[in-house]
Amino acid sequence: MQRLTYLSFSFALLLLHFACSSFAQIPDMQQNPPSVKWHQLNTPNFRIIYPINFEKEALRTANTLEQIYKVEGLSLERNPKPISILLQNQSAISNAFVTLVPRRSEFFTLPPQDYNFIGTNDWLNLLMIHEFRHVVQYEKSKTGFSKLVYNVFGNLALSGLGALSVPNWFWEGDAVGMETALSPSGRGRIPNFDLLYRTNLLERGAFTYNKAHLRSLKHQVPNHYVLGYLFTTHIRQKMQDGKIWSPITQKAFGQSILPFTFSNAIKKHTGKYLVKTYQEMNQSLDSLWRKQIQDLPITEASTLNQRKSKVYTDYEFPQYLADGSIVAVKSGLGDIQTLVKIDKNGKESKVFTLGIFSDHVMLSAAQNKVVWNEFEFDPRWQMKTFRVVKIYDVEKQKLTVLRRKTRFSSSALSPDAKMVVTIDNQTNGSMQLVILDAETGAEIKRFENPENHYIGMPRFADNGKEIVFLKTVRNQGKTIALLNIDTGETQNLLPFSEENFGHPVKVRNYVFYNSPYNGIDNIYVLDLENNKQYQLTSRKFAAYNPCISADFKTLLFNDFSKDGMNIAEMSLNPENWIPREKVQDRNTHFYKVWVEQEGNSQVLKDIPNTPWKPEPYPLISGIFNIHSWSPLLDANDPEKLQIGLFSQNLLSTMQASAGYEYNANEQIGNIFAKMSYQGWFPMLNLGLRYGGRSGTGRIVNSQTNQTQVVSLTWDETVLDAGVQVPLILTNSKYRRSLSMGITSSYRSIANFNRREFRDRQFGSLNYGIAYRSVLKVAPRDLAPKFGFVFTANYAHTLGTDFSGEIFGTQGRIYLPSFIKHHSLSLRTGYQRQQNRQGSYYFSSPILFTRGYDYQNHESLITSSLEYRFPLFYPDIALGPLLNIQRIKGALLYDVGQGRDVVNGLETKLTNYQSISAEIGFDVNFLRLNYILFDIGIRATYIPNTQQFIPSLVIGQIGF
Repeated sequence: MQRLTYLSFSFALLLLHFACSSFAQIPDMQQNPPSVKWHQLNTPNFRIIYPINFEKEALRTANTLEQIYKVEGLSLERNPKPISILLQNQSAISNAFVTLVPRRSEFFTLPPQDYNFIGTNDWLNLLMIHEFRHVVQYEKSKTGFSKLVYNVFGNLALSGLGALSVPNWFWEGDAVGMETALSPSGRGRIPNFDLLYRTNLLERGAFTYNKAHLRSLKHQVPNHYVLGYLFTTHIRQKMQDGKIWSPITQKAFGQSILPFTFSNAIKKHTGKYLVKTYQEMNQSLDSLWRKQIQDLPITEASTLNQRKSKVYTDYEFPQYLADGSIVAVKSGLGDIQTLVKIDKNGKESKVFTLGIFSDHVMLSAAQNKVVWNEFEFDPRWQMKTFRVVKIYDVEKQKLTVLRRKTRFSSSALSPDAKMVVTIDNQTNGSMQLVILDAETGAEIKRFENPENHYIGMPRFADNGKEIVFLKTVRNQGKTIALLNIDTGETQNLLPFSEENFGHPVKVRNYVFYNSPYNGIDNIYVLDLENNKQYQLTSRKFAAYNPCISADFKTLLFNDFSKDGMNIAEMSLNPENWIPREKVQDRNTHFYKVWVEQEGNSQVLKDIPNTPWKPEPYPLISGIFNIHSWSPLLDANDPEKLQIGLFSQNLLSTMQASAGYEYNANEQIGNIFAKMSYQGWFPMLNLGLRYGGRSGTGRIVNSQTNQTQVVSLTWDETVLDAGVQVPLILTNSKYRRSLSMGITSSYRSIANFNRREFRDRQFGSLNYGIAYRSVLKVAPRDLAPKFGFVFTANYAHTLGTDFSGEIFGTQGRIYLPSFIKHHSLSLRTGYQRQQNRQGSYYFSSPILFTRGYDYQNHESLITSSLEYRFPLFYPDIALGPLLNIQRIKGALLYDVGQGRDVVNGLETKLTNYQSISAEIGFDVNFLRLNYILFDIGIRATYIPNTQQFIPSLVIGQIGF
């Protein structure tokens, strides 16, 4: 019993540490432009905060959330307290989240173009069901020990313990189940959602639980949404109880102090521990999915891309160019998104490296041009993002951007490549088809959408006179529509249904499209002459993205395999097409247990229209919003542990905190208060700190006249005021950012431990600039293949006899290596500071030579050459304690030289040199996939002293 108590106490301390650290993972605050004016709607259970031009959708959101409020909490037996929902309409990113710091949910209102994500749902409806389930889950977590911790430390600690005691796959899988149960679509009904899991299971066999949960760099592993949906559904089926997850999570959250509480809770309520249940689930799914493909006829097709390795790689959205070659998007574990060209012999060549691909569902080519959409960013306001149209001329190797600061999505070229059709997503929530000039970007024609139906994946017909696209009407479903460009008339080609059509292409009198009609995604065709539908492909796992050759003899498409999407080609012979009515139904209906057990599949119908009264949102009244009183690690300085009050307003324009801070580097603590207002173009920062400091200083021995270094302690009061301008400059394959700032400080220092130093009061100024431009990376890359990082800082005292000054600049360049995923980088730093008796020593802004303790010098130059490389991707685990994803090595060479003037005359040079070797491990502890530790061992050789110095390395910092 004593041993169990000790282990529980130790584990609780570990959980508390991770709960503190989790705050460091929260993104920097992101704001809207101050020109955005906010209103609010207050209902019994929600406060909807929205920009004033989004009022119509805000009212619908308020009424829908009230409609689903009690339904969402039934199976987890919780009704949450009222919560604020922010509708973000300035962002071109389709996303949403729920957080407790501070407690709120944010919906990014622009709908995605990925039909395998949105299905036949209305986007806001989907977000409301999915995200509000997270609100219910958080409310459920407020029980037992977790509730006690919440009462003592606040929301931050509750969030951390919730994430650590219950795996993230439950949170997302349960929410996916609810979106499937309460809507007519949802990802649980879409075969593409579990496609990778299904393929891996049938082709490779089941992965271990650790690999499925913690992911892998060796194989492509589905994300936690998929694992969670399959696992939560399996438990519901096994126990035939729609409320089974309520007692499981009640026990897990309530006993979060205990190790492996989630597995113990599953054992108590289902009879088997977590891993055994996972194995049982895989056995059941294997049987289900093998039965699905039993006696499945496979249509013949040839694979055109040539794989040089078995590393997971997708070749997506294949399109014919004018010369008959094929262009596609290549990406995977080892490759960033790149346009590649594949000739008639299967030879692959690089065409162009994409930036941040915004519509990762579509590519269009005509003649020798290719069009797609990318994200771009407002430099200052991170909540204001854009989608732009980019066209690349393969023959001329020329890139054209059609207009900046647009919100276009799913673009396609006309057959003559002179026009582009795209979707204009406006900030009031409306969507319209627009035709642009492919050279100038000028708007040629706009088609109104008065009822604001969802529009998706438009393409020109081969005659250039029509546009085919997806059309979804709320509460009716989806169809494929055809627009006559000249008249503007739209014709629905199929009845509205919940069939998840995708990627329509019209050639001659046929419309080709993707569909999961029989339970397996394949390519179908609609014959417009007889209004009949046929199945073209019957592939084992899935076929997508049809493209028809100019002579109408060949079908080009994506064929899914365990190693990724392949480019496949088959003969386009109508005699081989299978009438849809003869296609065998192979649907598994795995999702139905959710629908039956929740029993509210019609909850989105007949939403009331209560006219909630809009009111201006008071920006000032909520400026201070305390959400936590926890210990946490400083996100900007992980060597500082803070305990205090932490505040952030709902619009993310104001952060404030106050409390006690312990500096692990100096092993001393102080009291602090700081505030950052980020709602204006320059961020305004204020800070106050009082407490002890420790360091070193130089004194001249009066007897020997020699300078010596002594240890110092003193008390210091610091008042800071500064401005900072953080900018995002990304608009290509390079991630670019620029940050500039200036801080004015007043310092009062006293109570030195050495009589040679006296009390002082003085001011100082600190100027800083940082620029970063690095190529985006693939999952297996240890560092960018190319890029540059630069920082410069200058600080000096003001008008005092106690003077101090330091200037430092440091740059790192990343260079291509001869071997894939190997990294070569060169870092150089220069520093100059005032370094005499009585000087104030500012913190050094550059890295010192490895293997040495930091030393003050009047001038210092350091350089480092680093070569890092992967060794193995073992995917091995020591039970639930440790999981190793990657083993890697590094060779490091450091040099440095310090220069000082001694006795006012003599120049003294101090040389530093070290050679290091590292072996590192990317690991997870205790099955915690929120944190992937980079930990290793470094051996450093100092030639000057012929010493070997071993050290523990965390990240790239040695201890």
